[in-house]
Amino acid sequence: MPLVSIALTTYNGEKYLREQLDSIFRQTVRDFELLICDDCSSDGTWQIVQEYSQRFPAIKAVRNPRNVGFKQNFANAVSLCSGDYVAFADQDDVWTEQHLELLLSIIGGKDLACADAELVDEQLRPLHVRMHEVCHISAPFSDTRSLQYFLFCGHNFVQGTAMLVRRSFLLQHVPIPDLAEFHDYWFALNAALGQGIAYSFEPVLLYRQHGGNVTEMNTTSLLRRTVTALRLKKEHRENRQRQIALLEQLQASLPAADSAPVLQDCLSFLTAWQARRFPYYVCFFFTHYKLMHGTDSWAGLLPEFVYLLFF
Repeated sequence: MPLVSIALTTYNGEKYLREQLDSIFRQTVRDFELLICDDCSSDGTWQIVQEYSQRFPAIKAVRNPRNVGFKQNFANAVSLCSGDYVAFADQDDVWTEQHLELLLSIIGGKDLACADAELVDEQLRPLHVRMHEVCHISAPFSDTRSLQYFLFCGHNFVQGTAMLVRRSFLLQHVPIPDLAEFHDYWFALNAALGQGIAYSFEPVLLYRQHGGNVTEMNTTSLLRRTVTALRLKKEHRENRQRQIALLEQLQASLPAADSAPVLQDCLSFLTAWQARRFPYYVCFFFTHYKLMHGTDSWAGLLPEFVYLLFF
């Protein structure tokens, strides 16, 4: 049994796939298997996968008989994993050589380990932004309670392609519910209710940005974030409703004997916010601001309060 299984899903990724595969096979940790599931690519992706499969016995590659979409293709890749730990890879990123080594070194008794990522453009030129800046975290979470408030209120700092999970934990939380738009967030939520998350500010990959997403989501500019939020006001409310439904499903999945007071706390807050039940959600915001936003500073209070009132 390999120490680590790496799950890689592909679809029409011939442009950057070789760079990612080369970076995986430069890892300082060599005890791994690479599971590749291709979702009926129409370009040269499958040919590249076959070429690398002949060179590297650690690769186990399958091709879906029909296109099933990312979520099912991801599930297919996960089902093939047999290692003690599972890591996830995207077809267009580039791993550092210490990617697996670092994540294995920090996971300890946690369910999940995650590290930082360096944002780069399509030619791998640095954008001088790290994922922890995009996610607005400046220090490791001091305790489980602060971690839970941050995640349950809809913030996520766990990036799937910079993540390592125990396979035993993974199998407990698949299939991923339809309400969970991103698998990394679903695993983060459950890890926060379980044995926790280990995090490192050391980057373990170059996270390739394409086109407009460089200037919208991946920015630390408060003005640009505000303009984007105004433009996407309807989507924000829809996403909050989805978040409420997801937390309700998460709560329902817990054993009857388990108590998750922070989960219930955040669910009550989001429900009141969505229903505009003033002053409850405003009082909650001021009381829990630092926990909800993973910060020890009041510096961002005003813009976040304005967002609370208008969105």
